Amino acid sequence: MKMLVLWIVLITSMLSGDSRYKIKEAVVTDSISSLMWQRSDDGKKKSWNEAKNYCANLKLDGHGDWRLPSIDELVSIVDKKKFAPAINRKAFKCKNAYYWSATEATDKDTKLTDARGVLFKNGNHMKYFKDYKDYVRCVRSSSDN
Repeated sequence: MKMLVLWIVLITSMLSGDSRYKIKEAVVTDSISSLMWQRSDDGKKKSWNEAKNYCANLKLDGHGDWRLPSIDELVSIVDKKKFAPAINRKAFKCKNAYYWSATEATDKDTKLTDARGVLFKNGNHMKYFKDYKDYVRCVRSSSDN
Protein backbone atom coordinates (compact mmCIF):
# COMPACT_ATOMS: atom_id res chain seq x y z
CA MET A 1 0.00 0.00 0.00
CA LYS A 2 2.84 2.40 0.82
CA MET A 3 4.37 1.78 -2.60
CA LEU A 4 1.09 2.64 -4.32
CA VAL A 5 0.83 5.89 -2.37
CA LEU A 6 4.43 6.78 -3.30
CA TRP A 7 3.72 6.17 -6.98
CA ILE A 8 0.59 8.33 -6.82
CA VAL A 9 2.53 11.17 -5.17
CA LEU A 10 5.35 10.86 -7.73
CA ILE A 11 3.00 10.85 -10.73
CA THR A 12 0.94 13.74 -9.31
CA SER A 13 4.02 15.88 -8.75
CA MET A 14 5.30 15.07 -12.25
CA LEU A 15 1.98 16.01 -13.82
CA SER A 16 1.78 19.24 -11.85
CA GLY A 17 5.24 20.25 -13.01
CA ASP A 18 6.71 20.46 -9.50
CA SER A 19 9.59 18.13 -10.30
CA ARG A 20 10.05 19.02 -13.95
CA TYR A 21 12.51 21.86 -13.36
CA LYS A 22 15.72 21.81 -11.38
CA ILE A 23 16.28 25.43 -10.39
CA LYS A 24 19.62 27.02 -9.63
CA GLU A 25 20.46 30.69 -9.19
CA ALA A 26 21.04 31.51 -12.88
CA VAL A 27 19.88 28.38 -14.76
CA VAL A 28 16.97 25.95 -14.95
CA THR A 29 17.29 22.36 -16.15
CA ASP A 30 14.22 20.75 -17.72
CA SER A 31 14.06 17.07 -16.76
CA ILE A 32 11.76 16.27 -19.70
CA SER A 33 13.85 17.77 -22.52
CA SER A 34 17.25 17.66 -20.77
CA LEU A 35 17.78 21.27 -21.78
CA MET A 36 19.41 23.85 -19.53
CA TRP A 37 17.87 27.31 -19.75
CA GLN A 38 19.01 30.77 -18.79
CA ARG A 39 16.70 31.51 -15.87
CA SER A 40 16.15 35.17 -16.72
CA ASP A 41 16.95 37.46 -19.61
CA ASP A 42 19.53 40.23 -19.25
CA GLY A 43 16.86 42.95 -19.50
CA LYS A 44 18.05 44.25 -22.86
CA LYS A 45 16.15 43.95 -26.14
CA LYS A 46 18.16 42.69 -29.11
CA SER A 47 17.65 42.15 -32.82
CA TRP A 48 17.62 38.54 -33.96
CA ASN A 49 21.30 38.62 -35.01
CA GLU A 50 22.27 40.32 -31.75
CA ALA A 51 20.32 37.64 -29.85
CA LYS A 52 22.19 34.85 -31.65
CA ASN A 53 25.54 36.51 -30.92
CA TYR A 54 24.59 37.12 -27.28
CA CYS A 55 23.83 33.42 -26.72
CA ALA A 56 26.93 32.27 -28.61
CA ASN A 57 29.09 34.44 -26.32
CA LEU A 58 27.24 33.81 -23.05
CA LYS A 59 29.23 32.32 -20.16
CA LEU A 60 26.82 31.16 -17.47
CA ASP A 61 26.99 28.57 -14.70
CA GLY A 62 30.40 27.43 -15.91
CA HIS A 63 29.23 26.74 -19.46
CA GLY A 64 30.07 28.51 -22.71
CA ASP A 65 28.03 26.46 -25.19
CA TRP A 66 24.81 28.47 -25.05
CA ARG A 67 22.69 29.09 -28.15
CA LEU A 68 19.42 30.64 -29.23
CA PRO A 69 16.67 27.98 -28.85
CA SER A 70 14.64 26.60 -31.75
CA ILE A 71 10.97 27.56 -31.80
CA ASP A 72 10.05 24.03 -30.65
CA GLU A 73 12.44 24.28 -27.70
CA LEU A 74 11.12 27.70 -26.71
CA VAL A 75 7.49 26.59 -26.97
CA SER A 76 8.32 23.59 -24.74
CA ILE A 77 8.61 25.89 -21.69
CA VAL A 78 5.30 27.67 -22.32
CA ASP A 79 2.65 26.90 -19.70
CA LYS A 80 -0.74 27.63 -21.27
CA LYS A 81 -2.38 27.26 -17.84
CA LYS A 82 -0.63 30.48 -16.88
CA PHE A 83 -1.08 33.98 -18.26
CA ALA A 84 1.07 37.11 -18.14
CA PRO A 85 3.51 35.39 -18.32
CA ALA A 86 2.58 31.95 -19.68
CA ILE A 87 5.48 30.11 -18.02
CA ASN A 88 6.34 28.38 -14.73
CA ARG A 89 7.00 31.43 -12.55
CA LYS A 90 8.89 29.49 -9.88
CA ALA A 91 11.40 28.26 -12.43
CA PHE A 92 11.73 31.24 -14.79
CA LYS A 93 11.90 35.00 -14.45
CA CYS A 94 10.07 36.21 -17.52
CA LYS A 95 8.53 39.35 -18.94
CA ASN A 96 5.16 39.55 -20.69
CA ALA A 97 7.13 40.06 -23.86
CA TYR A 98 8.33 38.50 -27.09
CA TYR A 99 11.42 36.23 -26.95
CA TRP A 100 13.42 35.24 -30.04
CA SER A 101 14.02 31.72 -31.31
CA ALA A 102 16.70 30.62 -33.77
CA THR A 103 14.01 29.44 -36.20
CA GLU A 104 13.69 31.58 -39.30
CA ALA A 105 10.25 32.05 -40.82
CA THR A 106 10.21 30.08 -44.04
CA ASP A 107 6.91 30.88 -45.71
CA LYS A 108 7.06 32.23 -49.27
CA ASP A 109 6.28 35.82 -48.27
CA THR A 110 9.06 36.39 -45.72
CA LYS A 111 12.22 35.81 -47.77
CA LEU A 112 14.02 34.99 -44.50
CA THR A 113 13.63 38.52 -43.16
CA ASP A 114 11.54 37.16 -40.27
CA ALA A 115 12.22 34.81 -37.39
CA ARG A 116 9.90 33.02 -35.01
CA GLY A 117 9.52 33.60 -31.31
CA VAL A 118 7.12 33.35 -28.39
CA LEU A 119 5.04 36.08 -26.80
CA PHE A 120 5.16 34.96 -23.17
CA LYS A 121 2.21 37.13 -22.19
CA ASN A 122 -0.06 34.42 -23.61
CA GLY A 123 2.36 31.76 -24.92
CA ASN A 124 1.55 32.25 -28.60
CA HIS A 125 4.31 31.92 -31.14
CA MET A 126 4.60 34.15 -34.16
CA LYS A 127 7.06 35.76 -36.53
CA TYR A 128 8.67 39.19 -36.45
CA PHE A 129 11.16 41.11 -38.55
CA LYS A 130 14.69 40.14 -37.51
CA ASP A 131 15.57 43.82 -37.09
CA TYR A 132 12.99 44.29 -34.30
CA LYS A 133 14.43 44.42 -30.78
CA ASP A 134 13.10 41.80 -28.38
CA TYR A 135 14.26 39.63 -25.49
CA VAL A 136 16.28 36.43 -25.53
CA ARG A 137 16.51 33.38 -23.27
CA CYS A 138 19.46 31.15 -24.15
CA VAL A 139 19.56 27.36 -23.93
CA ARG A 140 22.10 24.53 -23.98
CA SER A 141 21.98 20.75 -23.99
CA SER A 142 22.44 19.69 -20.38
CA SER A 143 23.31 16.05 -21.05
CA ASP A 144 26.98 16.95 -20.73
CA ASN A 145 26.74 18.89 -17.46
